[in-house]
Amino acid sequence: MKTHSINDIVYRVLTGEATDEDDEQLRLWLEESDEHRRQYEQLAGSTELLERYRFAEGIDVEKAWQLFRRRHLRKAYPLLKRLGRVAVVIVLLTGIAWWWNSQHSRPEKPQLPADVVTAIAHAEASGKNHALLTVAGQRIEVVNDKELAAVHSYKQATAAATSSNRVLTTYHDSEFWLTLDDGTRVHLNYGTSLTYPVRFAPDERVVELDGEAFFFVAKDKKRPFYVKTRNGMVKEYGTSFNVNTCETPGQTKVVLVDGSISIITDRGREFIVTPGEMATMSRGESQVFIDKVDVRPYKAWNEGRFVFEDCTLESLMEVLSLWYNRKVEFESDKLREIHFTGTFDRYDDVNQILHAIEQTTDVDIESSGATILLKTK
Repeated sequence: MKTHSINDIVYRVLTGEATDEDDEQLRLWLEESDEHRRQYEQLAGSTELLERYRFAEGIDVEKAWQLFRRRHLRKAYPLLKRLGRVAVVIVLLTGIAWWWNSQHSRPEKPQLPADVVTAIAHAEASGKNHALLTVAGQRIEVVNDKELAAVHSYKQATAAATSSNRVLTTYHDSEFWLTLDDGTRVHLNYGTSLTYPVRFAPDERVVELDGEAFFFVAKDKKRPFYVKTRNGMVKEYGTSFNVNTCETPGQTKVVLVDGSISIITDRGREFIVTPGEMATMSRGESQVFIDKVDVRPYKAWNEGRFVFEDCTLESLMEVLSLWYNRKVEFESDKLREIHFTGTFDRYDDVNQILHAIEQTTDVDIESSGATILLKTK
């Protein structure tokens, strides 16, 4: 785009006279390079201009013109050199209004609870925060959010990588915390895949989930956040909730902890969910079942805990088998049906957990190498 052309467009945008075509051309020009964005932000959105031209009634037009000419016209803005002094002040004031609006319309990043922050530190320290990133046909191992962000920045240098969605996948014995483009924080449980763009679209934010994840979504009234699953879709604008697509084959279960969401089925029907409710949607079904639940067990894993409530030893040991990468054997099928209730630190040594199970059940547990054997006492 030619220099005089973009100056014309910037002027019309700042004075409120821009057409839809102007807005689109400006957007494309800003996306061409970081230098373009810096030029535009320096003209229209700097805090320095905000401070110096805050109130229209307090502006000395002559002084404003002289200051603006010294600071900005040297940097090659041909059109603005031809503007009258009062017009320049109008541009400055409009720029300030634009800057103020842009600051207050940005997504509001979520604040993580203290116990979640602690859990993230434990996950990284224990080596459990580990995932495989697939982008533009390449696979890269990442161990924390900073490393993931660095890979994103590096890969954006190629057009293929920029246009491709990322796929982040955790292993059967790992989890991962990541930050999306808008500041949304996502916690992937083990054996989970999340597909997401490097940058969200201007009108919506869409990710795809296969597995289990906890979302702390950045608030953005202009762009709803969608989580697509094989069985339906979750829609919301800024809240925290858990989505599980793997607990029951053919179903997706969504537990809302805080805020407001809706569930959209494969057939297009929409259902509102309120805090403390679990929505269950099934593939190909138009109906969503909504029940009141205690949210604590559903967010426990997100806070670094295993919570088992009246759970069979078979189900419990299946979780431990995956998380600690151990093979589990039962001396008899009868042992599989024993029920257990308890809470464990997700990052404890497996032998501590096995000892606690022994203390509350009539079971003898032997742990040797990569095998765990459950026997009758």
